[in-house]
Amino acid sequence: MSNDDFTADEWDDVTAAPVAAAAVISAVDYSALSEQKELDAFHRFFERSAASHSKSQLVQAVFAACAGDDLEAFREICDRVAAQQSGDTPIEDNMRHIGRVARMVEDRASAEEATAYKKFVYDCALLVARAHREHPLPFANPISRKEDFHLRRLGRELRVRS
Repeated sequence: MSNDDFTADEWDDVTAAPVAAAAVISAVDYSALSEQKELDAFHRFFERSAASHSKSQLVQAVFAACAGDDLEAFREICDRVAAQQSGDTPIEDNMRHIGRVARMVEDRASAEEATAYKKFVYDCALLVARAHREHPLPFANPISRKEDFHLRRLGRELRVRS
């Protein structure tokens, strides 16, 4: 499974979903400090998440489209996602959009490929949420309540276990 199985617009949506999921989770608990930590974490762990799904041709194709050698495609996707974050209900709109993209992938890909892709999208959001500790105590949950709530919503949209 690759970008050849989608129209250009559909492929844009498929490649943007991991970035959109991470952006949504970052946006729900915004602070200038956490934003930079989350962005840094996303860059560090995006490759690691893709590697954990290395058997999926679809995830590898998405990763290749997003994280080219010069990262220009990745920046373009980030810019597109940032533009989509505007409006009256950006979080809800993006959550529903990510869910629609997941359904499209389920319709086009094998069950194994679709599951790997949806887990990859979820993992990107989870990594951003874990990027920094929300509470100064060392034993506290690194994920805020808001992030946890929206991660569970994302899991339901993607139909993955969270």
